[in-house]
Amino acid sequence: PGGQGCPSGSSNPQYHNKNADNLTVFDQRTKGLFAKLPVTPLATYKLRLIVGDRGDRIFDTGVFIEKVNTNIPAFNADIVQSTKLNKNEVLEGTETTAFSINRPWISQGTAETFTVEAVGTATPQADFELYEGTTLLTFPYTVNFSANELLKTYTLKIKNDVTAENTEDFTFNIKSLGGIVQHTVSYKIMGADTFFQNTPTNFTRCTPEQVLEFEAPLADSYAWDAPAGSYTCLTPDCRKISINAQAQPLTLVAKLGFGTITAANSSIVQNITIQPNYLQVAGNTPICEGTSIRLTASGRDTYQWSPAIGLSCTNCPNPIASPTTTTTYALSGTSTSCANSTMSVQVQVVSGVPAPTFVGLNDSYCINSAEVALATTSAGGTFTVNGQNATAFSPTALGAGTHTITYQKQEATCLRVINKSVTVIQGEATINTQPNSQFIDLNNGVTFTVAATGNTTLAYQWQEKVGTASFVNLVNTAPYSGVNTPTLSIASVNMTFNSRQYRCVLTACATAVNSNPATLDVNPLSLASATLDAQITLSPNPTKDKVWLKTKQNAVAEIEVYTSEGKFLSKITPERINAEQYELSLAKFNKGTYLLKVMVGKEFTIKRIVKE
Repeated sequence: PGGQGCPSGSSNPQYHNKNADNLTVFDQRTKGLFAKLPVTPLATYKLRLIVGDRGDRIFDTGVFIEKVNTNIPAFNADIVQSTKLNKNEVLEGTETTAFSINRPWISQGTAETFTVEAVGTATPQADFELYEGTTLLTFPYTVNFSANELLKTYTLKIKNDVTAENTEDFTFNIKSLGGIVQHTVSYKIMGADTFFQNTPTNFTRCTPEQVLEFEAPLADSYAWDAPAGSYTCLTPDCRKISINAQAQPLTLVAKLGFGTITAANSSIVQNITIQPNYLQVAGNTPICEGTSIRLTASGRDTYQWSPAIGLSCTNCPNPIASPTTTTTYALSGTSTSCANSTMSVQVQVVSGVPAPTFVGLNDSYCINSAEVALATTSAGGTFTVNGQNATAFSPTALGAGTHTITYQKQEATCLRVINKSVTVIQGEATINTQPNSQFIDLNNGVTFTVAATGNTTLAYQWQEKVGTASFVNLVNTAPYSGVNTPTLSIASVNMTFNSRQYRCVLTACATAVNSNPATLDVNPLSLASATLDAQITLSPNPTKDKVWLKTKQNAVAEIEVYTSEGKFLSKITPERINAEQYELSLAKFNKGTYLLKVMVGKEFTIKRIVKE
């Protein structure tokens, strides 16, 4: 049928002309034709198509050009778009975006290689990252298409570098091996740095009502990753919130959503230290008469309580209040960060309830003392030691220091609370002065003294050592006294005491410390014979060397030389010159004063000689 209409079952009906007066129609003979030709990049080409028609009314001829393709790869970024952002804009911090390089179908059967480079103000790895699978790509990188490969798929991550650079741009270029740019795509990264930029990282809350407000950047949806109850939404979409958390520190994460992906694309993190600095006070529970309660204040640098009646302190945050009648205490708090504020608390005293007391609990214990069961004169109630529930006081477990024991019992109309401070002592004795060695004359008395300090009562025990034996404890029997005091006294000594040693053992909380030993020397020269002394003379005195000893005694056997303090040095043998005179040589002795013990039979006398 000519061109008058469309035959039934014709193909490509989209090409049918529906005008009744038009005699042209393309029916079931229509088909697609494909042609390809190698080209040189950037060269100019003209396309000419020639067709023929028989000129009859049966078949008509026409050419429809659907598409002119090239084999240049192109970028295709499935960047999640926000209704609040312009085209090709992304917000800094967007986690992942599908990104691909697409090669036209005409390149099938041909392997090709291209280079992709990144240009613009955005820095790879710092501002964005591109991954092929799990591999992080560095720019420039090479794209290798195999013969029948049409698509390369990547993951693009827009990073939040927490740098105040506002808006950046990044551009990708695909280049041929000859270096000719074949396709370019460019995006703008909208900086998230304005988010939180006016928010302090340290927030001091001066009143319970004071809050810190945050507003997220413009997005399609919002979510906040923060502890439950730490914030309140101020807008229906929760773009703006207020922080009411008291915990510190607080990590706040804003999650932003773009397009149909809800609040998951972008995460911006801010760490905030919140310091509750508003005045708070507790302790208004009714107490029983004769007991006390600890008032607790916080949130300020300094505190002042008034009146002072019944308070353990007036300028501390946590005084113990022990009023005899119901009393209202005013509290003033000052702070460098917040304005001064005042509060008050009433301590109600209920009379008529007997006050309990602790039973069997001392004021102090040594650290190695046995555990003590906690008890009071009142039945029931609970105990705490340093704020922890307890039924016993263990000095060893608690350690050295002062510990607070609290007993509480809820009476009919009041809370019975009593406190006691108990000190645990680590036994330590420090000897400040050691006992000194003594040199005394025969039959005289002597004392040894030690001086020490400790953090508890010290116990003293003097000991004696005779010869090579061990030290043994002394008791208060003659000639000893003061054996359990800092000073040991010996009433009278004989020659058997010579060279004995004495020390003191000091004990604090079962820990013993020994003093240095002190030696007792008895002066044997104190037995000199006065009669013999009158019969012997020395001359010259002083002398330089030789000394003449004159005596009518015929039995001067030897002479012992001592220091002026009575310490033995050596013996010298006198040379008899005649019946009444002996010669002594002091050549080996230095200048000084010496004592000469002249022996005559069983008696001796002491003579003092000075050598010049």
